Amino acid sequence: MDYIFFNEPLCREFIAFICEHGIEYESGTTDAMGDDETPVFLVTLADDLPESMLEALEQRYDALMEETATRVAQEEGWIGKRLAGVSATLPDGTTRTLRLDPGLANKLLMTFSTDEIHRLVNQLAVSLAAPEEPRLCRNVGEEADTGG
Repeated sequence: MDYIFFNEPLCREFIAFICEHGIEYESGTTDAMGDDETPVFLVTLADDLPESMLEALEQRYDALMEETATRVAQEEGWIGKRLAGVSATLPDGTTRTLRLDPGLANKLLMTFSTDEIHRLVNQLAVSLAAPEEPRLCRNVGEEADTGG
């Protein structure tokens, strides 16, 4: 699971929170938004964390996102600049961040949790990377019909 930040101090706060809970992570920066002006700080955690821990992480992340919005509103040059993105892990293990229309991202977040959005995007990425699209009427993993 990936958590994206646009503010380095808040990213460090999140990392401190996960360290307090003994959770292993990877972090780095990227120019995922492709504009060289907006550094993106990425924190990656394992997807197999207990549900209670995922809820605590989501609550902390949401609080930090609210703080980000407050700080962004106060920073010169950020007013009117809206960015949204979601990460996807491709079948070969590489991670990509997909830029989303901020209005669409807001609509998604009104209905789905960040974990659900992440799972949806990963399923789309795996499906798009597949060499041949499976038939919808066949169960995933079902062997191809070899009979005539």
